[in-house]
Amino acid sequence: MRIRRSCPLLLSLLLASLLVGCEPETQRPAPAAGPEPTESPVTDTPASAVEAAPQSAPTVEPAVADVLSQLDIPYTMAVLPNGLTVVVHEDHKAPLVAVNVWYHVGSKNEHPGITGFAHLFEHLMFNGSEHYDDDYFRPFEEVGATDMNGTTSQDRTNYFQTVPKTALDLALWMESDRMGHLLGAIDQGKLDEQRDVVKNEKRQREGVPYGKVWELIVEHTYPEGHPYSWTTIGSMEDLDEADLDDVRRWFETYYGAANAVLVIAGDVDTEQALEKARRYFGEIPAGPPVTHPQRNPAPMLGDRRARHEDRVAQARLYQVWNLPAWGERETLHLQLAAEVLGGGKTSRLYRRLVEEEGLATDVSASVSTGELGSQLFIVASARPEVSLGQIEPVIEKELDELLAHGPTTDELDRVKTSMRADLVRGLQKVGGFGGKAQILARSTVYAGSPDAWRRNLALALQADSTQVREAAQAWLQRGRFTLEVVPFPTYQTASSDIDRSALPSVGAPPALEFPPLARTTLANGLEVVLAERRGAPLVEFRLLTEAGYAADEPGAAGIASLAMEMLEEGTESRSSQQIAREQEELGAEIGVSSGLDKSTVALSTLTDQLEPSLALYADIIRNPSFPERELARLRQQRLAEIAQEKTEPTAIAMRVLPPLLYGEGHAYAQPLTGTGYEAVVREVDREQLAQFYRRWVRPDTAQLVVVGDISMDRLEPLLAESLGDWQAPADASPAKQLAEPPVAERPRVYLIDRPGYEQSLIFAGLLTPPTGGSEDIPLKTANTLFGGMFSSRVNMNLREDKGWTYGARSMLPDALGQRPWMLYAPVQRDKTAESIGEMLAEIAALRGDKPINAEELAKAQKNMTLKLPGSNETMSQLAGSIGKIVTYELPDDYYERFVDDVRALAPAAVQASAEANIDADRLLWVIVGDLDVVREEVESLDLGPIEVIPAQQG
Repeated sequence: MRIRRSCPLLLSLLLASLLVGCEPETQRPAPAAGPEPTESPVTDTPASAVEAAPQSAPTVEPAVADVLSQLDIPYTMAVLPNGLTVVVHEDHKAPLVAVNVWYHVGSKNEHPGITGFAHLFEHLMFNGSEHYDDDYFRPFEEVGATDMNGTTSQDRTNYFQTVPKTALDLALWMESDRMGHLLGAIDQGKLDEQRDVVKNEKRQREGVPYGKVWELIVEHTYPEGHPYSWTTIGSMEDLDEADLDDVRRWFETYYGAANAVLVIAGDVDTEQALEKARRYFGEIPAGPPVTHPQRNPAPMLGDRRARHEDRVAQARLYQVWNLPAWGERETLHLQLAAEVLGGGKTSRLYRRLVEEEGLATDVSASVSTGELGSQLFIVASARPEVSLGQIEPVIEKELDELLAHGPTTDELDRVKTSMRADLVRGLQKVGGFGGKAQILARSTVYAGSPDAWRRNLALALQADSTQVREAAQAWLQRGRFTLEVVPFPTYQTASSDIDRSALPSVGAPPALEFPPLARTTLANGLEVVLAERRGAPLVEFRLLTEAGYAADEPGAAGIASLAMEMLEEGTESRSSQQIAREQEELGAEIGVSSGLDKSTVALSTLTDQLEPSLALYADIIRNPSFPERELARLRQQRLAEIAQEKTEPTAIAMRVLPPLLYGEGHAYAQPLTGTGYEAVVREVDREQLAQFYRRWVRPDTAQLVVVGDISMDRLEPLLAESLGDWQAPADASPAKQLAEPPVAERPRVYLIDRPGYEQSLIFAGLLTPPTGGSEDIPLKTANTLFGGMFSSRVNMNLREDKGWTYGARSMLPDALGQRPWMLYAPVQRDKTAESIGEMLAEIAALRGDKPINAEELAKAQKNMTLKLPGSNETMSQLAGSIGKIVTYELPDDYYERFVDDVRALAPAAVQASAEANIDADRLLWVIVGDLDVVREEVESLDLGPIEVIPAQQG
């Protein structure tokens, strides 16, 4: 066994997600490969050929060296005799351990005719192994696992979970059993079941607006036969052709120990972790030598174009360039170029297209990286009255300017500061997407060294304008692919009086360690709640105001969220651009979000930038100017957003369900999306928004939650200086209409037509008691076992047993008034009525011949309580939990008591709550689908009165 320990200043490759975002998964476009002058044929070479191209370590500037010294992830790496690479990182801030297993195989290892198999196999890995022939999630739900999933990209397949430290042996046993002992548990039934699940996933992804874009992009940007010339999810035809022999060959070829990396990160002892890895994985065969496709970026020869019609509200322009592979110096420089072009509100394209000329509602530029190559994307959504022909020349002009002169020093500095702040936040987590285990695994798989990410970070932080300009000139002046996605026209049939009974006559030629809470109240009445959390130089602020959606007057839905969104668009002393620029310079993040009962103004700041960041935060809260120009821009964006919602099935249902459920005049009787109604957004003026702000955003009714690297002794004087003289208006806040609506006496059914939709979206709801009452915990528990976790009754029925959906669930969102209990399932179209029948059967069984039993309750109890530490790992997560305590006036020790209260529940108490609240006779159904196909079968169910309503209402 070879062991290597990390050096604090060793430099290698930067994790792609630090600059790009999350790893490309099955819905993302495929990346490309290393520099080739022509579209050369693809060849297979030994695995070593795809390692990062040898590059000398950069000379590190002192300032960059200082950053790197603060961002180290110490590790120990060992290679077992069977070839398995094991990486261990110790992090003792929370009693959690992340276990990541990465297999160096993805859709690039497929061939035409077997596409989608890497992703299908990922699903099979969750269906049981030879010594645990059951759903993989079950034991983890019982121990409180979080961040548990598996994903497939073009280059790798990974499996990960974060567990309490006491469950490390369980995680290693489960991962090693499916790595070494899988084939005996796979049969034709499991293959058929997961094939149906994946096909429904593909239908779901492609059935949404712009859902077919990625398939068009890979088809037009790579030559036929290139490993990135098909999507990771594959084709329906290829999925249908997969058989058990394919499963066996894939497993035996790619799932050997020598083709895998195991990362153990968290509250562990390194030597003990290595010993456990040897014990659990040492018996597993290495597997055969693996070959991988050679690097090949396939730069396009000349420009290519395509036009695609889709059921969308806005036209959208995509431009794509093929680039060098992950880890290449030029790729890093192009990532910086993309950030300058379209990485945020201060980017060149955003300023031109969205703010200055008002041609687009949004625009972005980013790089998706891969082992064989990468791609740079520019994506712009046109305002409804604007053509893509008006947008494209502006993009071209800004691109030409960047190619000619490169970015300014100021632009690069802002991008790098934001990058550093994002990385600091990401390093709080040991597991999950973007956590330390993922960083180490990716660097090991793609570059052979767990600290490979550090070299890229150094290269990025030291890049200058000339280097960025030269990389852009080298790659962005080659061919590109431009895709125009335009709205499919609305057609309608005409009435006819033609007699078709006869031919016409011929006529003329037609376990949680929750920190203690410290409280104080400023002189102006602002309540302050602090939780000290050390370990990262960050402080999180959450100002909770009464300005949630429910503060909107009846018929005026949309004002609350629009007024709150305007807070970031200018103050009496700062413009929108100045606010955005100052945030980037400080590495701070300020955001406004609105929910049903509360609207929140959030600040995340580095500790060493606390005072200037807090001053900016206070200015945004206290002195919004509601500028007319920014309101006009946001109005257009909001109208486009509403129009978009009216084309997306889930959003359609979320818009129409609450008004039907609560009834006219209730504060919750408005779209659950919070975007409001078109007429309100179109007519509202700045004075109405300012009046709403004055009425609802005030210190005497607000609460400030603070979490992070700060004590109350330091915090209180800072708040007194920045917010202490913020005064509330003299008049009291008006009351919200939260009276209980009449209890529904029978089911009601509302149908919404979406022609051509290949699925049906089933949404149903009824009203239950508010959060925090005596029914709260028993009802939450009943919801968890019925539809709130993967192994819940409704999901196991519709997804795992029937294969009719990618996922079915029930939801119980928190609310101060009566809250909705909702059922949700997007199902294949020909199973619409049968799926509704199964949902009703599950409710009947819950209330009748299949009551809650002790074993089922125990699973739900474990799922609800043991995941609490993982759900409060980051400061942002902790601030959210404290915000719930404050919003619903729960005791400070709510989460400690919550664990005891849940564990003390008896089946009879949960059963009584389920029977009292989950009643099929009170359900209101909203079904979105192709009514020409599904209406008759829904009517045959005789659920109750049926009404067809338009998707475009409101």
